[in-house]
Amino acid sequence: MPRRNRGFGSGGACCHITQRCVQREFLLKFKRDRRNYVQRLGEGLARHTVSLLAYVVTSNHSHLLVWSKRASEISALMQYVGGCTAQDYNRRKERSGSYWGERYHVTLVQSGSHLSRCLFYIDMNMVRVKVVKHPIDWETGGCRELMGKHATDPLIDLEAVVRVTAAKDLASFRRWHQKTLADLCVRRDHPREPWWTEAVAVGERSYIAGLADRYTPLSRKVGGIQTDDGTEIWTMGLSKRQREGFLNSFD
Repeated sequence: MPRRNRGFGSGGACCHITQRCVQREFLLKFKRDRRNYVQRLGEGLARHTVSLLAYVVTSNHSHLLVWSKRASEISALMQYVGGCTAQDYNRRKERSGSYWGERYHVTLVQSGSHLSRCLFYIDMNMVRVKVVKHPIDWETGGCRELMGKHATDPLIDLEAVVRVTAAKDLASFRRWHQKTLADLCVRRDHPREPWWTEAVAVGERSYIAGLADRYTPLSRKVGGIQTDDGTEIWTMGLSKRQREGFLNSFD
């Protein structure tokens, strides 16, 4: 299982990031716009010390799972990708106004079973909404790279994936990843897991308690649930205003 981390310490931290188009409009519905996002993401990764672990770009939002030693690098990456994508689209469409809705949402993810669950949640996004039958069939996602298939725009840091999942090697990771996806794809029900887009941190109870005590104001909200498969999920929530400054509190 993946090694555990505790926020942006010396070992860095993993974050799940979501960003939605304004009013959930389908501004990424065309392949050319999704591919442009992927291209800008690649440029941003080349500029900043952030490792991409998994991603998917849908018709109206994106999911990224990243690792970095510094929160400021993640902020800079998202500013570059979001800004360039919006400018590209508005220029091409001779359009003005907002492209993205609210500020991108960041969720700290504890390594271990929670990080693994998040990775597969991202992979299964377009299967969950019944657009494809297997994640590999969605072009603008990281599943192909993780499985070792041809990728038009390779972006994922495979060495980082092996490291944070504590896999023996890349081949071992890919065997586990492929089997897990196959098992998930035969299921009929793929429920949405709202904590990945609503909480600011997800992990074990002790992990969440440590973050709540160290980094957040008294208005934090901590709670736990048990999923159908028996996994214990503890989350920490903040108000909308507090969420905007949460990532920056780590630098």
